[in-house]
Amino acid sequence: MYRVNNATQSGGSIAWAFLPTLLWGFAVGLFESSATADWPGLLGPTRNGHADANSPIPDSLDGEAKQIWKTTAGQGYAGPSVAGNDFVLFERVADNDVVRLLNLETGKEVWRRQLKAGYRGGMDSDKGPRSVPTILEKSILVYSAAGDLTLLNRADGSIKWSRALRREYNAEDGYFGAGSTPLVVGEKAIVLIGGKTVGVACISLLDGKPLWTSAPLEASYASPVLLPAGTNVDITSPIVIVPGKLKTVALDPGTGKELWSVGFGQRGPTVNAATPIVNSAGNLFVTSSYGIGSLIIAPKQSAANVSHKGAE
Repeated sequence: MYRVNNATQSGGSIAWAFLPTLLWGFAVGLFESSATADWPGLLGPTRNGHADANSPIPDSLDGEAKQIWKTTAGQGYAGPSVAGNDFVLFERVADNDVVRLLNLETGKEVWRRQLKAGYRGGMDSDKGPRSVPTILEKSILVYSAAGDLTLLNRADGSIKWSRALRREYNAEDGYFGAGSTPLVVGEKAIVLIGGKTVGVACISLLDGKPLWTSAPLEASYASPVLLPAGTNVDITSPIVIVPGKLKTVALDPGTGKELWSVGFGQRGPTVNAATPIVNSAGNLFVTSSYGIGSLIIAPKQSAANVSHKGAE
């Protein structure tokens, strides 16, 4: 079971084939191909499933892919991240969450960091991380299934700071633990907590201290996305979209102020794990499993309209 380093690209979108196989403790490997692109976190550099527009990714592979290296992997649902020559894995091995940095070209391990794992498991026997690591210029940000947010030094894996956010804010594990990948905006990490008093926390990457918190919001397994100013004509300053279990909210990334919300989801054994997608018109596509269906939301700075509602 392997990750393909270079898959097909269509309209600027790159498909990272076979990523889920990493999560079940099989092997992950690199195949020789004609080009590569950075994929430094969940859904790529801008969290929309697109590689950088300047990446030299062809429409098809030249010949048959050849395996260069492979490595085993532990438990978890966190896909790997790639930036430059760094290939980062976040996995669980025995009683530890493990972050490993490998050389992309050779597969050789550069460093590994063990973090005490606090997640005991739920409906799924897999106890590994659910959130994709985020590679920054000089750091790597990871969020464990127990809700521990940790910033590591990219050069050597040393810990810059760590916070047990879900424990601090009294959040429950739910069905599968914490599984929403934090969103990095500048020097801030915006994290869906799902606590009884705090829904979302904004954490400074500089020192790990909270900058703001939002009103309660039940956690989902989907991840926040950023709508930059100019996403459409009605958005004049950046907005963070946070998909919760029962509603999707828009927050001011500077203050945490709620700008608007749209009800979406239902109680019971449902799982909202699909990160919202922004289309070319600047509208949001939000969807969820188990019969909940989908919405197309036309966002504005201080309001939003549902333009379409579909069944699953």
